[in-house]
Amino acid sequence: MVEKIRDAIVIHGPGRSGTTLLNQILSLHPALAWISGYVNRFPSLPALAILNRVVEVPLIERLTRAHRYWPRPAEAYNFWKYYFANFSATVVRERMEKDDRYQACIAAIRNIMR
Repeated sequence: MVEKIRDAIVIHGPGRSGTTLLNQILSLHPALAWISGYVNRFPSLPALAILNRVVEVPLIERLTRAHRYWPRPAEAYNFWKYYFANFSATVVRERMEKDDRYQACIAAIRNIMR
C-alpha cells in the first residue's frame, strides 16, 4: 500500500506561465520544503536537502541570492525521472504500474521535508 503525503503542493504549468517564480517565492517560507538543485542533480541523496535550511537565514539568503552554487529551488525533472523513468512521456498512460519506486519516492520526499 502506498502511504500518502498529506498537504503536498505540486506546482505544474506550461512554460512562461510564472510557475518557476511561484516556486521560488514559496520556497522562502520556512514551513515549506522544496527540491533543490543539489537534490535534483543527486536524487538518490535526498539528505542533501539539509543544505536548503542554510538559505532560510535571511542574511545568508540575501547575500547568496545571485550566487549560482547555493541551494535554490529546482524544477526537479531529474528527481522525478529518477523515481519514475517515464513520467514525462508524451504517451497517455491509463495507469502507472505500482512498484517500490513509489515507496522510495515518498521516503525521499519525507526526507526532504525533515
